[in-house]
Amino acid sequence: MWRLLCLQLARVQQELAQAQDRLANSERGRQSAERQVKDLEVKLEELEAQGGKALKNQIKKLEQRVSQCYLLSELF
Repeated sequence: MWRLLCLQLARVQQELAQAQDRLANSERGRQSAERQVKDLEVKLEELEAQGGKALKNQIKKLEQRVSQCYLLSELF
């Protein structure tokens, strides 16, 4: 009987250790995923900011062309 209890205790301890390992692995995976999400959010914000600047530059160029065309049309 004593031996059976010791075997069961060892099995339960092993199952506990495995569960703790799985928990630690899943926690590391969750933290890694959170870091990736944060990195991607930063990259997205940077790209949106760059895209905004590019659009503003295009608008300025188009406004300059419109102004030039308007001036030329007044001359002729």
